[in-house]
Amino acid sequence: MMKRGINGLILILLIESGISCTAHAQPVDSRSAAVNLVTTELFPQGTDEVILYVWGPITAGTRVAGLRGTLFTAPEDGYVVYIDDHPAASHFHPVRYSFVYSSDGKIQTTSANSPPLNLQDYHYVKTAIGEVLSKVTNRRPAAPDSPSPQDHGSRWAILMNGGLNAWANYPRYWNDLANIYVTLNWVYGFADERIIVLCSDGLDPEPDQPNGESSPLDLDADGDDDIMLPCNYQSLVEVFDSLAAILTNEDLLFIFATDHGSTSGGWNAAFNLWMGDEITDAEFAALVQQLPECNVICTFEPCYSGGFLDDLAVHPGPIIASSACRHDEPSYAMPPDYMYDTYVFHWTAAITGYDAYGAPVDADYNGDDQITMDEAFTYAELHDLCNENPQYAEYPLGIGALTSLWPAGPPPEVSINLHPVAPPITIPATGGEFEYIMEIDNNGDATAVFNCWVDVTFPYGLKSDPILGPMTILLEPGTSVTRTRTQGVPACAQSGPYWYNAYVGVSASRIYDMSSFPFSKLARIDIANEKHENLHGWVNDGEPLDDFTNLAPKEAVHQQELTVSVSPNPFNPTTTISFNLPVASNVKLEVFHISGSRVRVGLAPIRWYNSGCHSITFDGSNLPSGIYLYNLQIDAHSQTGKM
Repeated sequence: MMKRGINGLILILLIESGISCTAHAQPVDSRSAAVNLVTTELFPQGTDEVILYVWGPITAGTRVAGLRGTLFTAPEDGYVVYIDDHPAASHFHPVRYSFVYSSDGKIQTTSANSPPLNLQDYHYVKTAIGEVLSKVTNRRPAAPDSPSPQDHGSRWAILMNGGLNAWANYPRYWNDLANIYVTLNWVYGFADERIIVLCSDGLDPEPDQPNGESSPLDLDADGDDDIMLPCNYQSLVEVFDSLAAILTNEDLLFIFATDHGSTSGGWNAAFNLWMGDEITDAEFAALVQQLPECNVICTFEPCYSGGFLDDLAVHPGPIIASSACRHDEPSYAMPPDYMYDTYVFHWTAAITGYDAYGAPVDADYNGDDQITMDEAFTYAELHDLCNENPQYAEYPLGIGALTSLWPAGPPPEVSINLHPVAPPITIPATGGEFEYIMEIDNNGDATAVFNCWVDVTFPYGLKSDPILGPMTILLEPGTSVTRTRTQGVPACAQSGPYWYNAYVGVSASRIYDMSSFPFSKLARIDIANEKHENLHGWVNDGEPLDDFTNLAPKEAVHQQELTVSVSPNPFNPTTTISFNLPVASNVKLEVFHISGSRVRVGLAPIRWYNSGCHSITFDGSNLPSGIYLYNLQIDAHSQTGKM
């Protein structure tokens, strides 16, 4: 814009977001001179941690573009230096382009979020991190001595790596796929033909990686090709369409994505597929929602992949989704060798029992000999030390603690019974309420963990969303729980016959038992705020349900004395928090710095422990020195101490 200064002169002000200029007074006649000017001006601390490319000389008017579009037009003859300040991050993350004027060495720097469109015209500038990343090769993890027997039943997997293009399809993405493939096939016994792998250009033998190689088709070195399809939009849609016709409510589908990701602002994210294709979070959620109500587990690595979770973890479920990062941040490769992406490396290690290098891993926080999805996330989040914030979402609440990648075993011997207090039940036109008794029993010889929820079948045959629950319940063998509840029915409810339904199970697709009774509603009354009444008029109240997950015998809980010891104390860098449980209980551990800030611990937020002695190792090696407070809560009892 133009502005008149105090001396009457016209000042020309350049206002453009993301652009800065630095003036020099010397001509530039080579790429090396342009790079030297930029590094001297922008990197006084050195360029060890950045990646640099240089293009030029180019003439005035030349278009300078990234993969997301035109950035600027060269104002005169000069050079372009591409700067990646976050070389371990996947695209699309913040980068910079510095234009160096040939005439006087002036530097104009523009912020962007994508690499060059014409990278083949740029020349690589050697830096320390660039040399490390250039040495990353395809690597298969060690497979077990003998694979698990393959299950050709109810478990499927989709593994996907779009790769973007041959320059950006980093070998670590293939390594991520190989790592999870070996775990699924060799550890968990997923059948080869039920692990659908979409990777970059698929079966095309042409080079598709920046090292000039074509992605190996055999992920586990067993002599069979495992990559089936290119990872483009059309192939992905065809895979989901095929599975929608095959899967049943009893099946489990595991979806794994590694690749670049992008954002269009807010929670709107996309996975970048092969050669410019992409799939948005809304499009991906639509593909998942067309499936039968099977169990779905999603593990995502791409940048901004947290933006997918709000679209996926919704009714009806069951679904568990986790991501390497929030909706507004990139994700990172794992130092020091950058062979794998950080979050999925640790997530895969958690469910495998050892990492891709063979180091043993223990993510079984409750000691039940299986890794559930909440435990896998807790382990990966705790061990992910990169500048990213892993995210977790599930529907219904608590489903992650009930779900692993193993085939579902026989259901627990649990039952539920509903008894109306004063049948038959007829609700007047003005609305009303009725009382009922809910009884839940564990008839088996093992502790049962399951969900419970209640819904209503309307006169026209459709069912409501849950009006109570879902809630996660833990029942000791032989335990029976009885609760008296009251259900409200609004005046605007349709007249006619209803059914009141209660369930125990995992989700609507895996019901262990159900119980129902009928009631009826007289004429419907129209009211002004009918929508609000329909949503909020079905009030469920009565004897508390909170202690459904606190079901140790009451007399034992009252007599329980909570004993906790910490050794060594003071500690450096680790200490062990030990406690004794007279009865099986819920346990919650929190650790705080003396300033009041909470720090992460190697334990899911609340876990169920059997009776006996237990210990939790707290690792403070990445924390500043100082005084810390622990708070250990066991059912209604808690103890706090210094360490």
